Amino acid sequence: MVLVTRINKVEQFYVNEDMIEFIEETPDTVISLNTGKKIVVMESAETVIARIREQRIMVHHAVVDGNPPVKREIPYGDAAVSAGSAFDEDGLESAGPADAAPEA
Repeated sequence: MVLVTRINKVEQFYVNEDMIEFIEETPDTVISLNTGKKIVVMESAETVIARIREQRIMVHHAVVDGNPPVKREIPYGDAAVSAGSAFDEDGLESAGPADAAPEA
């Protein structure tokens, strides 16, 4: 999954890179999914492709080398995001299922 920002620069969300059919710049970047849905994002096509490449490299190393994905900072505008983590609406990292406390 790769992090993108809607063209309104407010909403950030993850897109499943396996669902992307093609990316075009018209001049806005439009991601077309294989479901027919189109998403207009702030990032350039080159940036989205670079994020997809980074994600696939991370997964490849996890599978081939037997190493878990390494959490690392990826430059993102004025901020940085950690690859492989989930963020809530405020951009704060949220606990995933493995990090969640067990229910009593």
